[in-house]
Amino acid sequence: MSEENKTKNVKKKIWIILIIVLIFLASCSALVFKSAGFQRFKKNIKSEYSGGIKREIIIYNAEGKEIFKKEGKFDFTYDDKCIEYIDTQTNLKHNVFAGDNSTVIINELK
Repeated sequence: MSEENKTKNVKKKIWIILIIVLIFLASCSALVFKSAGFQRFKKNIKSEYSGGIKREIIIYNAEGKEIFKKEGKFDFTYDDKCIEYIDTQTNLKHNVFAGDNSTVIINELK
């Protein structure tokens, strides 16, 4: 084989490997962008840089009676019995202690 043919074969193999790697990377990125973790990441970024996400918090007691409701743009964190939310309009931090037998629902509004 001449030197020119060897060079052409090597270039052809490199292009084939490059195309296979690109297809693999495109497949992996499609899986990542569709994952729940990536969707949460997008939601966190949107909330961080757009002044919060419009939400509502509703707390029901053990009998199903609504005991607390708040609607607005805020970010929140929670643990076993406490919901902490920061109203992005006023920058005030609020703590709501829900108790043992209550149900807390936080909905995102459009």
